[in-house]
Amino acid sequence: NFLPARALLNSLSMSCWKEYLKEADGLTKIIHTQFREEMPNAWLRHSYAVKIQSRIRKLISKRTFNYLSTMATKIQKVWRGYSVRKRMNKIFYHRRCQQRYKVLDRHAMKIQAAWRGYSYRKNEFSFAKWSKYMDDVGKANKAMIECLAEYKRQVDLSEASEKRAIEKRRCQEFLRQHHHLLSTKHIPGIFQSKSSVYHGIEKCLKTLKYHIPNVTTKSKYSQCPINVVREDTVFTICSSELQTMTANNKPLTTNEQKSEHLRNCLTNTAGKLELVHFKIHKPSQSFLPKIENKTNPLPQTKPPKSYTPTILPKINTI
Repeated sequence: NFLPARALLNSLSMSCWKEYLKEADGLTKIIHTQFREEMPNAWLRHSYAVKIQSRIRKLISKRTFNYLSTMATKIQKVWRGYSVRKRMNKIFYHRRCQQRYKVLDRHAMKIQAAWRGYSYRKNEFSFAKWSKYMDDVGKANKAMIECLAEYKRQVDLSEASEKRAIEKRRCQEFLRQHHHLLSTKHIPGIFQSKSSVYHGIEKCLKTLKYHIPNVTTKSKYSQCPINVVREDTVFTICSSELQTMTANNKPLTTNEQKSEHLRNCLTNTAGKLELVHFKIHKPSQSFLPKIENKTNPLPQTKPPKSYTPTILPKINTI
């Protein structure tokens, strides 16, 4: 055993330092010579030791791997057997349950069939119940038929009212367009003799008169729009004649032919026309006298622009 350099320097004195160096040189030479002699043998020993250790490690690792693989195989085998047995037990349990449920379902179906037959024979096959049921069905059918009949009646009424309103508008438009034939004296000639014979429509025209509404009293015809024809007067009387006029497809070329055709159509209704009044909104004018003489013609004055034809509340046939 050699002491460290610092310990030697501290222990030795300067006098013996040279002797110590000589001895150290001799020792190093001896060590180097021995190392050179033993170096080849050491390499061989090292290589042999490495080979022996590698083979031993190989055997140990091989044995360990084989042992671990066998143990893993055993564990897997045991686990597979356990899992398969568990799954098969579940399958067998469910199959047994299904078989039991099938048996119970068959028995339950038999019991239910027997009970349904008994209850149906006891309750449903009852003459009183069936008769009541048929009575209820008959009442329901009768109510449905009445509802359908009422609905059809309402539909027919609505269609009739719509058709009547359309016909009324047509008649009103026709009368407004040919109103001059009723409110004025339309003569195809230049003058008319006082001794001429009047037709029925002209006799009715002579009953027309003008009147001024009372300013202090609010008349029920004050808010009446212009050119309004009441349903219970001209419309009900002239509707059939206007239909016959429109049904005729012969064209009327001249105004004289048109007026003659209209006069011929309205002659049949001369005895049925009601009294028609013309209301004047200007309070400055006065009542015109009613002309009853057949020989005197009607005055040729036109009614003012601001008048509205109105109908008497009470219908007076001529």
